Amino acid sequence: MLLVARVLPLVNRGAMLKAVALSLSVAFIFVVLWLIGVDLFLSLVSRLHPAWVALFAALYTLSFALRAARWKVIAEAASGGSVGFSKLVTINFSGWFVNEVTPAKVGDILRISLLASQGGVSFGESTSTIAVERAFDVLSIALVSSALLFAAGFSSYIPFHIKLIALVIFAILALILILTLAFCVAGPRIINVLRLHMISVRLHNLTYGLAVGMRDGVQKLSRKPKALAITALLSPPIWVSDALSIYIFINAVGIPELSQTLLLAVLAGVYPGVWLTDAATLNLYLSPFSSVSVGVCMMAALLGFASKFFPVVPGGFGFYELIVAMTISITGLPLNIGLAVALLDHVARLAYCSATGLPSLVHNGIGVGFILSGHVHKASKNHLK
Repeated sequence: MLLVARVLPLVNRGAMLKAVALSLSVAFIFVVLWLIGVDLFLSLVSRLHPAWVALFAALYTLSFALRAARWKVIAEAASGGSVGFSKLVTINFSGWFVNEVTPAKVGDILRISLLASQGGVSFGESTSTIAVERAFDVLSIALVSSALLFAAGFSSYIPFHIKLIALVIFAILALILILTLAFCVAGPRIINVLRLHMISVRLHNLTYGLAVGMRDGVQKLSRKPKALAITALLSPPIWVSDALSIYIFINAVGIPELSQTLLLAVLAGVYPGVWLTDAATLNLYLSPFSSVSVGVCMMAALLGFASKFFPVVPGGFGFYELIVAMTISITGLPLNIGLAVALLDHVARLAYCSATGLPSLVHNGIGVGFILSGHVHKASKNHLK
C-alpha cells in the first residue's frame, strides 16, 4: 500500500498540467483538421465502406485478445499463479481507454494497480509485467519496422534517396534494439549513470522502479524458456494486426479508386498534363492490394505507434497523424489526405476504446468521473482498500 501511495500520485501533476495537456490535444486536432480541410475530411468520412471498417474492428479486437494472452503468460511467469484471461481483457480495455484520454501513459499505471488488486499478483510483480510487455513492444516494433525497411530497399519503385533514408532509420532502429536489450539487462545501473535524480527525484524513482521491474521480469522469463518463447512469438502479430489499420482506412475511403479517377482525369485533359507523372505514381503505389502499399502503410503506422509510447498530449493526437502522413507521403499521397487517413484511424481507435473501455472501467469498480478528472491515483487507492 505504501508503494502504491508513493507511485500512483505521480500521475497527478495538478489541474494546470491537465488543462494544458487537454488544451494542446484540442489545439493539435484543430490544426490537423485545418491542414486537412474540414470539407475533405467530412467527404472521406462519408465514403467509409462498412466492410473495411468491420475488418478494422475485427483486427483491433484480435490485437487485444493477443495482448491479453501475452500478458497472461508474462503475469503467470512472474507470479507463479494463474491469472484469468477475461479479467486481463477488461483491464486492458480500461487501460487503453485511459491512455487515449490522458497524457503520459496513465493507463499503464491503472493496469498495474488493477492487476495487483484483482489478479493475485504483488504490486512489484505487476509493475514488472508491464515493463516486460513494453520491452517486447519496443523490440517487436523495431524488428517489424526493420524488416519492412529492409524489404523496401529491394523495391525498384522506391527512389534512391528514400532508400538512403530507410537505411538511416534501419540503423536507428538497430540502435534502439541494442539499447532495449541493454536496459533489460542493466537498466538500474543505466538510470544511475544518467543521474536523473539531479533533474527530478520523482522522475528518477519512477524510471528506476520501471528499470528494476523490467530487469527482474526478463530474468524470471529467461528462467522459463517456454513462457519466453510464447511471449516473443505473440508480440510481432500484435503490432502487425494493429499496423494494418492505415492500409484498411486508405481502402475504406476509396483512395485507390480516387487515384485511378485522377489518372483518367489527367489523361482526359480535365487536369493539367504536368500532373500525369504524379497521378501515375499515385495510382501505381495505391492500387488495391498492392504489396508496396501494405508495407508503406504498416511502416507509417508503426512509426506513429512509436511516437505514442510517451505521449505529451492525450492519445498522442497530432504527433501520430503527422508522422503517419509524412511516412506515406513517399508514395505520392498528398499530406492533407495522409493526415485525414491517420485522423480517421485515430478517431476509430478512440471510439473502439471508449465503447470497450468505459464499461470495463465500471466492471472493474473504477469511477469514470475519477478517470476523466485525472484522479486515477484516488480511484486506484480506493479500489485497493
